[in-house]
Amino acid sequence: MKKKIFLLIMLLFPLVIYAEPGYIFLGKDINESYVVKQGDVVTVYLLTNFGTEDVDGIMESYNAQFFYNPYIFELVKTDNDYIKLQDGWEVTNYKTYSSIINLSVRNTIEQNSNEKFEDDEYSNIIAKLSFRVKDNVVNQNTYIELLKDNTNYIAKTDGETLTFDNTENFFLNYDINSNGIKKQDSNLTSISVENEDGEELTLSPSFNPGIYEYEVYTNSEAINVYARCITNNCVVSGIDNKINLAKNTTTVKITSTSVDGTKQVYKIKVNKYSYDGYPELKGLRVLKYNMIETFDPNVNTYHVVIPSTEDSILIDYESEYDVTIKGNENLKIGENLVVIETKNNEGDTNEYYLIVSKTEKEEDKEVPVVEEPTKEEPKVEEKDNKKLYLAICMIISMCAIACIIILISRDIKASKEEIDRK
Repeated sequence: MKKKIFLLIMLLFPLVIYAEPGYIFLGKDINESYVVKQGDVVTVYLLTNFGTEDVDGIMESYNAQFFYNPYIFELVKTDNDYIKLQDGWEVTNYKTYSSIINLSVRNTIEQNSNEKFEDDEYSNIIAKLSFRVKDNVVNQNTYIELLKDNTNYIAKTDGETLTFDNTENFFLNYDINSNGIKKQDSNLTSISVENEDGEELTLSPSFNPGIYEYEVYTNSEAINVYARCITNNCVVSGIDNKINLAKNTTTVKITSTSVDGTKQVYKIKVNKYSYDGYPELKGLRVLKYNMIETFDPNVNTYHVVIPSTEDSILIDYESEYDVTIKGNENLKIGENLVVIETKNNEGDTNEYYLIVSKTEKEEDKEVPVVEEPTKEEPKVEEKDNKKLYLAICMIISMCAIACIIILISRDIKASKEEIDRK
């Protein structure tokens, strides 16, 4: 009997040890103000929870792609370099063009970065960058973003070497105000909403730390809301993992609070519909110039870089609904917003955003031109692998339980028969 119980425990063990993979994210200087003025220098940390007590293993290398507005910020050299790394890590690729920074780093010592550069900093830093607010910038709100597309890492865990992709974008928000009062950042760095089946729902507009009201549409009876607030040790409140929905609309309020008491409230209006016709695009691309992100109907914001010679872009889309394009003319040097609106017969609308960065003339040669889009191989998502793994473990465990129950039943029956014979 003991052997059978032991066998059951061993077969169930894989369900217990499975853990979420780590991820790469952004952080600000812990004591840095959310309000900055012209000439201020801000610190951006590239952080990971991989190799901490949350996620075990060794990170061997990573790729990171940043987006920022080069007409607001300029990169600053620290210790004669733009990127500061922990000892034992080295840059294998560093490329900047217009608003994009591509960074690839390799681990040469086979141990994770868990040391601080200075006393009052995070302990899980894998890179550090500094940006200066340009002197001629007008007062405005802006952000620095870590793009999930092209951000990934290779890690060794449990004797296997695996590649993990980031599943969400991360933002750091800034309010440029020459006369503003200093305060710590209580803005969220990411929000995601999923239906009951774990499918991500589309936020409209796409998440930005400086936008505080959103809408989503779903025919689900309940949703899951996830919000992160990483900067200045802020705390998120007001949400549960599962939120049951009212018949028509439900408003979800998320409050984030920084350590100095600064609060920020985000609202999500959840519209529940009974038909299967939310106006999503089936395909989207920019001719000649690749979008940085791979198109996904549930993702609403994309980035593209174009040279100074272009006044508009050629947009190719696939949709079953009416489509209207706004803002795609007389594009200026710097950042432009092109809006692609879809509308169904019931009057529901959905918007996709193209953030178009138009370079200065001297930067034109840095813009990657693509005459024909390359077809990518289908990508297996980590989430799908996890579901398959759990399903297989569940089937094996159920079979084991059934076998053990049958064996125990036989033992009991045999014991009764032996007693009857006596």
